[in-house]
Amino acid sequence: MLHRALQTHNQLEKPQDTEWLHMVLSFLKAYVEHQNDEILIQEVDKVKYVSELVDSLRKSLEGLESGAFYLLSMLIY
Repeated sequence: MLHRALQTHNQLEKPQDTEWLHMVLSFLKAYVEHQNDEILIQEVDKVKYVSELVDSLRKSLEGLESGAFYLLSMLIY
């Protein structure tokens, strides 16, 4: 479901805002906890998809005024 939400967000060309950041972090958490579950992601190349997602996350955080602090606060809570 999180994978589909990220796809929909991208297809609607919505900004990579805090809503998007929350979805990405939730997806990555679920992905790490359930790597062998095929229902999380249907991309053929999972490593490439997750790598691109992390790169997008990094770029979005760099665009925030306090990106590093924001990321740390997200990971703590």
